[in-house]
Amino acid sequence: RISTQIQVKNQAEGLGRSYTDLADDATAAWWNPAGLGFLANNNLSMMHTQLVPNLASDVFFEYLSFTHHYEGWGGLGLSVAYLSYGLNQATDENGTIIKEFTSYEVVPAVTYGTKLTPNVGLGVGLKYISVNLAPNDVLPSGGGGAGHSFAADMGVLAHVRETQGKMLPKLNLAAVLVNLGPNIAFIDETQSDPLARTVRLGVGGQLYNAAPVTVNMSFDYNYSLLQGHDKIFGGGLALNYNNLFSLRGGYYADKTG
Repeated sequence: RISTQIQVKNQAEGLGRSYTDLADDATAAWWNPAGLGFLANNNLSMMHTQLVPNLASDVFFEYLSFTHHYEGWGGLGLSVAYLSYGLNQATDENGTIIKEFTSYEVVPAVTYGTKLTPNVGLGVGLKYISVNLAPNDVLPSGGGGAGHSFAADMGVLAHVRETQGKMLPKLNLAAVLVNLGPNIAFIDETQSDPLARTVRLGVGGQLYNAAPVTVNMSFDYNYSLLQGHDKIFGGGLALNYNNLFSLRGGYYADKTG
């Protein structure tokens, strides 16, 4: 569903919607659960975005994620995504409004990541997907306005290079399988919709490090497991000066839209 496909983290948006290979904060629960194995202490991430700000203020997306590090075990994350389609109206055959309701999606998830070796992490996430388009009592069939499913994400993250040099001191490789689960049905299984099952590959890290300047990079390749096998590529660079100023530039290519 749409709520499982909206990318979180504004820095990732500036990097061409790529962050699978970095996954270095609480949003690792979305980008790559293996990143939780490398996180220390507690991490919190919150996001709110208006999807069509000039058209409807009640159409928005929110994301909240919290992760906690357990020494010797890894990281555990709890997150929830909420997508509001806004206020809708149900009318009778005469056009009279009989009920107002909000259409929405909500996706709570639990995520776990740990280190297999000092440089390789493995993670898994489980999520429940609830899509509520309309209450059953306003539909002619008396049902079919809501659908539910569950899905799993699995990821691996490898820090393949970590040196003290200036050029390419850090290099990461990542792979993630997302939204692996049964179709979501509103009326019956013959009319069910597939989840956005996708393989995502990432490469990135730190391209340059000479205080006070660092340059990070991130590149993602998305391959849909659904019919048509849509392919999406995104990536970019981020220049940081003394942790006070950042400049990001990215490229994003989605031929099918």
